[in-house]
Amino acid sequence: MNFEEYKKVYVTLGEEIEGECKVYIRKGQFTNYYDGIPMDLSAGIYEMGPLKIPCVIKKGTDEHPITPENYCAIKEFRHKNAVVVENFFKDGDKGCLVLSEVVGTFEGCLRRNLSLAFQQKCDVYKFSPALREMIVDFCKVVENLLKVNLFPRNITLDNLYVTCIGNRPVMKVLIYDVEKKEGLLPKQRCQMQERVWDEVKLTINSLCKNLDCLPLHHTTNKFLEYIGKDTIAKLDGYPDVWTYKDKEWYLFSIAAADRERS
Repeated sequence: MNFEEYKKVYVTLGEEIEGECKVYIRKGQFTNYYDGIPMDLSAGIYEMGPLKIPCVIKKGTDEHPITPENYCAIKEFRHKNAVVVENFFKDGDKGCLVLSEVVGTFEGCLRRNLSLAFQQKCDVYKFSPALREMIVDFCKVVENLLKVNLFPRNITLDNLYVTCIGNRPVMKVLIYDVEKKEGLLPKQRCQMQERVWDEVKLTINSLCKNLDCLPLHHTTNKFLEYIGKDTIAKLDGYPDVWTYKDKEWYLFSIAAADRERS
C-alpha cells in the first residue's frame, strides 16, 4: 500500500509527527459487540511513529466507492459524536478509510436494550431520555457539518455506530460522502439543508420500524417533526422543559418555514 505523507497533532505527545503511516488489518470480520453479527468493517492497527492505535477500516464497494475526494472533504471535520476519519489508502482497486474505534451499530445497541430505549404506553412508543439524547447528538453532528458548508449524502442507518465510555453507549456518526458547497443563495441553502434533515428523520423512522416500535406517541412525533426547524440546542428537553418563550419561538419558526415554502 502507498500511503500519503500525513501530519496530525496527537494530544498524548503534544507535538506534531510527520512521515509515513502504516495500517495492519486483522484477519476475520469485525463483529457487532451487541449481537455478534459481522459488520462491514475490519479491525486494524494504525501505526504512526511510536504510536500504535487500534482502529477500524471501512472499505469501499462497487455500489458505494470511497475516493480520495471523499477523504479530502471530511478529513478536517471533528465532533465528539462523529467517527474520526484518520486517513485514506487503497487496497487493490478499492478505496479504504482508517477510522476511530467503534464497538457496534446504533440499531444493535438499541435492539439489545430495547426496554431502556423506548417507553411503551397503551400500544404507542415514546423515546426514553437516553435515546433522545443520542438522537440529539446525531443531529448535532449534522448541524455542525452544515455550518461549515458540508452537505452529507450518506445519512443512513448503516452509518450510525456507538462506542462505549465506561458502560455508557455514545453515538458515533460516520460521514464520509459530502458535498462542499460555497456561495449558495439563501433559497438554495435552505433547500439543501431541508433535504439533509429529511434524510435524518427518515433514518430515525426506519430505525423505529426495524425495531418494531411503531406507532410513536404524539409527543415523540412532534419531537421528530421539530428536527431541522431551529437550532439543535432547542431539541434538548423538547418539549418537556421548554419555557413559554421557547414555545413562542417554535410556533414562529414553523410559521416562517411555511411562508418560505409557499
